[in-house]
Amino acid sequence: MSHRADASLQHLVYFSNATPQLSAVDVRAILGAAQVKNRRRDVTGLLLYSGRHFVQVLEGRGDQLDDLVKIIQADTRHAGLRVLVRESIKHRRYGAWAMGFVENLDDADALDELSQRGGSHIQKIGGILERAARSA
Repeated sequence: MSHRADASLQHLVYFSNATPQLSAVDVRAILGAAQVKNRRRDVTGLLLYSGRHFVQVLEGRGDQLDDLVKIIQADTRHAGLRVLVRESIKHRRYGAWAMGFVENLDDADALDELSQRGGSHIQKIGGILERAARSA
């Protein structure tokens, strides 16, 4: 996995709502597939699952992130995907994981509130992701 500075390296954060019928087995299947495919694509990141929402950070080349977002948007296990942040970066922040994972049901109410308010509220979500990364 490359951790060097790269002008084409990007950081993307999205938020989505899990479908009500999503099971723990489904979530583990999502995680397992992401870990394998992300290694092949040189994509790193972190997936936070609150029991009702997903927040995911992806880091990699822009074309790889474009492809992943299309695949993720077509996945029927969640809905309402919103890209909150997409920016160029010099170094990976989540480079230790092909896809780190944190399941934190304590964040569900805070993410519900953010979802209902609309807008990105990236500072609040950023704080939730930082806590998740420390516990991953």
